Amino acid sequence: MIEGGDLYKKLRNVIDDKVTCVYNKAKKVNGVDILTDYHKNWKDYKFSIRVLNGVAQYLNKHWVQREKEEHGGPDSAVHDVHSMGIVAWRQNMYMKNLEPMMDQIMRVIQKERENEGECFACVNFEIVIQ
Repeated sequence: MIEGGDLYKKLRNVIDDKVTCVYNKAKKVNGVDILTDYHKNWKDYKFSIRVLNGVAQYLNKHWVQREKEEHGGPDSAVHDVHSMGIVAWRQNMYMKNLEPMMDQIMRVIQKERENEGECFACVNFEIVIQ
């Protein structure tokens, strides 16, 4: 029988592996496509992690809550599955893509100012800031 801690660690490894896989595919994308690809990946990932969080409600309600109470409170390294997924995305995807995405955002803004490129409103920068 798998205990809560083991299940939690396995879920964390699966989530980290998934985000790393998405990152490895995404780093092959260049230009302004970085932004659209990131947006698509983020939307898909948010949906998936929400579903996984629903599946893991028992783990969240019982094991995670007890771990937080017994070993560290709100600053504990243990998070509910949804938060764990968001942290994994931030560490393994967002932070690694931040510089190339910001470069592309600045290029699009510069082109718009020079009236050479796409309309600023046409490119979805909101997703990068989220």
